[in-house]
Amino acid sequence: ILQEEIGGVKGHFGPINALAFNPDGR
Repeated sequence: ILQEEIGGVKGHFGPINALAFNPDGR
């Protein structure tokens, strides 16, 4: 929903949380 938030999560938490938010795995 929020691409910016996902990007921030990726940089701060990692791809694991990013996957949880994005089922696409991007």
